[in-house]
Amino acid sequence: MAVAVRVLGDLVVMAHGEEIVVTAAKQRGLLRILALHRGGALATDELVALLWDGNPPKSARTTLRGYVRRLRAAVAEPIVESVAAGYRIAASASVDLTEFHAKVAAARHCTHPRRELELLREAVVLWRGDPLQGLTGDWAETFSSELEQDRLHAVERLLRLELQVGDPGVIADTARKVLRHHPFREQLWHTLLSALHATNRTAEALAAYAEFRITLAHNLGIDPSPALRRLHQHLLDNTLVTPAARSGPPTRRSRPPRTPARPRRRPRC
Repeated sequence: MAVAVRVLGDLVVMAHGEEIVVTAAKQRGLLRILALHRGGALATDELVALLWDGNPPKSARTTLRGYVRRLRAAVAEPIVESVAAGYRIAASASVDLTEFHAKVAAARHCTHPRRELELLREAVVLWRGDPLQGLTGDWAETFSSELEQDRLHAVERLLRLELQVGDPGVIADTARKVLRHHPFREQLWHTLLSALHATNRTAEALAAYAEFRITLAHNLGIDPSPALRRLHQHLLDNTLVTPAARSGPPTRRSRPPRTPARPRRRPRC
């Protein structure tokens, strides 16, 4: 694809491998709005309302046509297409938000966990920041919240899969970072507790559960879900096991000698 538009963070426009700098705020906003609608056409009046947050100047339609004309001239490749009574991002353009949703959808229907993990890694790494930068209004706040939910669902699923194959210490740190900004995401707390327990930090896991329980009680007046309470009880049961109750002294598990791995074919979904 000749043109790539990146909106999951700072706006970036690439044409044949070279970045096209778009400096005018309204032109950047126009590209963001069209790219965020994932190829859907927007009527001129709707686009004007979004771009000027419901308070457009009298010359807004003429000004909008000028923005489109200058964008086309700057990129010199199809980037904004005219459709009946409106505009859309060019069908030939690559948009990172569209790629994100496509990869997440493919992962959701994938029957191979390893391939699902790869797809989710590729999807999550596309995010570089706020996709609604520079846009204001209730619609922008709502849209930003919806997209953030999509991202968080992907991150939660990714960390659950990473916990099966990756370093639980790293996964615990990652979950903690996300939870600082989203303290009510119970699935992330579940992953955090499991990762801490897997690194023999069960006391930290129990403290984290207590932290979440207090957060829920103080802010929402509810308790953790039955699933998280069961995990908490499992952690308590493991903590209560004493050395005398074990069948023998603890020993380090010997590892079998490594053998050369056979090359594997990449699974298909």
